[in-house]
Amino acid sequence: MRFLRRPTAEDNDGTPFRARWASAGCAAGVCLFVGCLALIRPDHMVVTEVGFDGQERVSPSTLRHLADVHIGTRMWEVALQDVERNVARHPWVRAVNARRVYPDKIEVDVQEHVPRALLVRPQLIAIDARGQAIAEVGRSDLALPLFTGVDEQLGREHPDLPELVVQCQLDLLRDVEALLEGTDAFVSEVHFSKRQGFTVYAGRAEVLFSHGDFERQFAKLDYLVSEEGLRLDHAIQVDLAPEELAVVVPRVGARSG
Repeated sequence: MRFLRRPTAEDNDGTPFRARWASAGCAAGVCLFVGCLALIRPDHMVVTEVGFDGQERVSPSTLRHLADVHIGTRMWEVALQDVERNVARHPWVRAVNARRVYPDKIEVDVQEHVPRALLVRPQLIAIDARGQAIAEVGRSDLALPLFTGVDEQLGREHPDLPELVVQCQLDLLRDVEALLEGTDAFVSEVHFSKRQGFTVYAGRAEVLFSHGDFERQFAKLDYLVSEEGLRLDHAIQVDLAPEELAVVVPRVGARSG
């Protein structure tokens, strides 16, 4: 036999409902306050500041000029989508999010592109980790590895080759940098030659990769560094092109880095 439980006072205390009503009441109160303030004192609901956060390379004054939000504009008259579109016009800006911060501020969050290397063509062009061009820069602007050998003539003779070469340079840069972790050496340049292949200038070493089969060649370099104690901060040339071995010889006129 099944018995029904007698209802108790706890069953009808309405606590969850009261909490929801309280939250809704607070939200309504805030909206009412803002609305009254806008009607009674509209001078308190105008833009007095346009702030930017997240940028490193682009100055706030440049972003403020691009945003084109005038001090004194009524807060609700600021078109946030226009602000985002205007700021995103800067080549270093990857993503933008604009929002109103009542009572009087427009806040703009900026995400910039992260440069990975400088492509020399002959001007310096910062590129990201995907090989996409970001913007032209000066030689002193960014301390990044140089990608050389991808000139205008190569693009004219082989229109599809420059993009492929840059991807190979990015792969070699990543792999050789991994070998240099924990040392003071760094990759200063990755050079491409149609005849010889790729040359990575790492520390004081010059590492030669022939065209294709980078996996096999890098495995030899990894073995030399990890197992044989090869130091890339020494003035040496490492030729990885031979099928079964690597040729390591001293080199003269090594680049510093």
